[in-house]
Amino acid sequence: MALEGGQIATIVTSVIALVVSSTALLWSTLQLFHSYLGSAKGYSRINAAVMPGWVAFKRRVFHKAEFRFGVKYDTPVFIVCSVANENFPMPNQTSLFIGDDRDTQSQAEKDPEQKDVKKVPKKDDVSLTRQGERVQLIPVESQPQKGVHTVNNEQATWITLLSALDKMEHESRKWETEQPAKNTPECPQPPPFHTRSLAVAIQRKTRSWDNMPSSITKPYATTTICHIMEMAAMLGLHWKEFDRAKENFLAEGNGFVLKSTSVSELGTVFTFQVRGASKFEGNRTIPVHQVKDLAFGLVPTIYHKENSVDESRLTALSADEFKDLKYLQMGSANELAETLISFGCSTEVSELIRKNDTNQRHLYPLAFEVLGMLGKILHVKDSFFRTVPNPTFYQWDVRYFNMSEALKAFSAEIHTNPSLKQFNPSLARLRTQVENVKTILEKLGQADRQQKVVNAEYLQSLHSALETCDEYLEEKQPNARRILSKHIQIILLCLNPKYGKDEDKANHEDKDVIDAFTKLNSAQPGDKEKELIRLYFSHVLRKIRGNGDASEHSVVVDTEMWCTLVFRSLCWLALHDFHKNDRQPKGKSELMGSRLPVYII
Repeated sequence: MALEGGQIATIVTSVIALVVSSTALLWSTLQLFHSYLGSAKGYSRINAAVMPGWVAFKRRVFHKAEFRFGVKYDTPVFIVCSVANENFPMPNQTSLFIGDDRDTQSQAEKDPEQKDVKKVPKKDDVSLTRQGERVQLIPVESQPQKGVHTVNNEQATWITLLSALDKMEHESRKWETEQPAKNTPECPQPPPFHTRSLAVAIQRKTRSWDNMPSSITKPYATTTICHIMEMAAMLGLHWKEFDRAKENFLAEGNGFVLKSTSVSELGTVFTFQVRGASKFEGNRTIPVHQVKDLAFGLVPTIYHKENSVDESRLTALSADEFKDLKYLQMGSANELAETLISFGCSTEVSELIRKNDTNQRHLYPLAFEVLGMLGKILHVKDSFFRTVPNPTFYQWDVRYFNMSEALKAFSAEIHTNPSLKQFNPSLARLRTQVENVKTILEKLGQADRQQKVVNAEYLQSLHSALETCDEYLEEKQPNARRILSKHIQIILLCLNPKYGKDEDKANHEDKDVIDAFTKLNSAQPGDKEKELIRLYFSHVLRKIRGNGDASEHSVVVDTEMWCTLVFRSLCWLALHDFHKNDRQPKGKSELMGSRLPVYII
């Protein structure tokens, strides 16, 4: 049946109306869907430019109760601990150590569901998985940068921190593995990564953008105040500003800048940036857990025995641990003065330390001498790293003295000094170690010094000498306390004669010694070390022995103890090194072990 014109027009109109209404419905639906997607606040802010690699873990999550989408993403939690540590903040979450090559190689073996994990470049040693596919979490540059660029200023600075830590591990490992070839064929290989007692681990933590403070526009990573300061020490940064009251912290060094601000809705927020070239070779911090102590001005001594590498720092130290010489606290003048009092120094000595107008150094500050006499060996056997954080508030600058020359001068004195002839039997073991160190020092060629070759045999001889000294000192702890306190008091009064006793001031011999101490730094290089050791044996040792009223046995014991302490101090300071710009800021020791959360944006 044929349709009439009016019917056709009606049908056409109906079809057009249907199309228009359908289009409107579709458009409204799309708008509604778009508005729901748009309710996922922060989704566009999480992109590859801000957090490369980690962007793979962002996702929209639908909240049924609120009928909207939310945004969830993952960022790292930084932990500084031993490689053997098993106690992590999130027990059920995978933990990976930055720089550990074993992680990616064994990941598929640990997790049967990830047998089809994609192969990744060898450099990608820190990675986690998402839906069976490995995600590269540390940006890897295809070509090394020749300069510092600002094109990635939109990138979260914790990504920069990850890259810096990864660079530290790989560059320092490459440098260290090259050192045996520069030494003798018998030189052992450096210890592997899994033996380290200090490393940086990360864990993935899921966060929601709903909880993001309005003043923060980038995803943040988390750690604790003590861990970020430990990482700063590992990377070679030194504190320029340290104000706990205002939460104002600024550290610079080795091409990096770490700066804090206070965010009212969050807390203390740090940014980590690159300002120049960085180097991780011989200047790399020794990867031992005692670095966590030294970074806060606390020094474990040879008398300290740890039950747990990581848990020991969570408990407050008792006064007995300082009286028993288990720790030296050296982060400020007051802390050093209290430490000296705790093992027998007089109140007069502590006041000299606290005064700003007193001389507390000969060739170098006396605090380093105390550190060398009792500080635990931090150097790892067969390793080539020597640098540790400076636990004192003094500056260490090797431009003004040479520890090798001091060791040679000590060797000459202990073998030829007439006053030591009667002590030959008791000093035999010490003389053997002194001779070993001297022999290797004489073998070191000028070419090695000019090329700054790290001599493994020399490091090993110093390490062995320290172990021999420690065996003796552990047996004679009460004598060590007494002799060390007398030694420090004698030298401090020589450096500050106006605080000495009247009879000492009137003694012509003591006047000559005082003059010699004050003129040490004006001597020629090489001579000043000899003069210091000569003064030690001619004056300090004489004072240690007393005025002849002590028994022969007591004189023998005191002489052996003093020689051991001085030799150990020289060896310890020769084996370890500090950066000249590194020193403890006031109040830092109070943050040791603090689990106060901080944020890195």
